[in-house]
Parts: sequence; C-alpha cells; structure tokens
Amino acid sequence: ADDGFIYDIKLGKITIGRQSAMVEYLRPMLWVSRKHAEFNFADGVLTVQDLDSQNHTYVNGKKIRSGEIRELSDDDILGLGDSRKDTQDSQVAFFMVELR
Repeated sequence: ADDGFIYDIKLGKITIGRQSAMVEYLRPMLWVSRKHAEFNFADGVLTVQDLDSQNHTYVNGKKIRSGEIRELSDDDILGLGDSRKDTQDSQVAFFMVELR
C-alpha cells in the first residue's frame, strides 16, 4: 500500500522489521522495530504475530497484542507503527494483503 512496494511471502515463517527480510524497504522507518512481526504462511493460511514491537502492529486499524496471532484475509491492511494513515505526521508502514 506504500509506494507500490511488493513483497512475496513464501511458505513458512518470515520475520519482518528493520533487520529482516524487508530490510531494504523498512530500514529508514525508525518507528518499525528491528524484529517487528512474524508472518506464517502454511496450509493456505497467512497469519501475522506482533513480536513485542515498540510501536505495535495493526490489522485493519485494530492493534493486535504482543504474541497474538491474527489470520489475514485478502484486502486486509497491515500497519507497522501507528494505526492512522490519514494524518501527515503518522509514522507507519502500510501493506495490503493479496492472497493468490
């Protein structure tokens, strides 16, 4: 959802954050933790889990608790950082989920 960045999720678990699989995109975003969240893609189901990030993980604007596992659906909006996209000073990386 941010600037057309696309990241394909492979089977298994992938940690996302400033020191992870998405480092080339997330490095300048200091509000994203080094190890912010984890995707798990198994049996056709994609889930996300917040890894005790400082600025939280959001699914469709709702904060998920640290350690909570949330199933993602097509067109869900994942936010790393702030939950608000409509303010100029919000510090957030947004991604739209596309299940193919």
